[in-house]
Amino acid sequence: EPYMFSGKVVQTEKAGNYSYVQVEVNSSARVWIALPALDLKLGDEIKVPKGLPMYDFKSDALNRTFEELFFVDHIIRTATQSTQSVKSTKNETKKINVKMAGSGLNIASLYDSREKFNNKIIEIRALVVKFSDKILGKNWLHVQDGSIANNGTNDLVVTTMQYVKVGDTVLIKGLLTLDKNIGSGYHYAVIIEDAQLSVE
Repeated sequence: EPYMFSGKVVQTEKAGNYSYVQVEVNSSARVWIALPALDLKLGDEIKVPKGLPMYDFKSDALNRTFEELFFVDHIIRTATQSTQSVKSTKNETKKINVKMAGSGLNIASLYDSREKFNNKIIEIRALVVKFSDKILGKNWLHVQDGSIANNGTNDLVVTTMQYVKVGDTVLIKGLLTLDKNIGSGYHYAVIIEDAQLSVE
């Protein structure tokens, strides 16, 4: 898995369901990240995966604005070799078994035949495994349905204006786009945008 950077935790604050962590990458560079609430100690050595960059991000809970902040799914704690990672979701894939939508499509088929579905309205049924609200004006979901694409991917990113919860099974209808670039070198190979969701 590619990592964006590694470094030492020099500041950490919790607000709601998130931890805001400042990482010292080297003697002249410190970076703020945000991730699902996690207990980190000052001095912990961590690796940080690619994240979603936000600029001039205002946290109402902390009453402060971050000039630059990266939202990430997880980190790897290297000092203790203990892992706080979403890799566990891959182990749980076999437990997820969502009935396909009437379209007959699942996440694996969207990746394996993605050129065929580019810029088309797609309907699938999947389980919400991660939900992040109000990022770049949208809510972001990670969903899985138990299928695994030929490249090993089992996770699909969806944007919507609606609110759902982790653990919800949802019928998703939206525009599938390939190689979506959101700036700063970050892009998604496959993404469903502006989706309409029906919780089942």
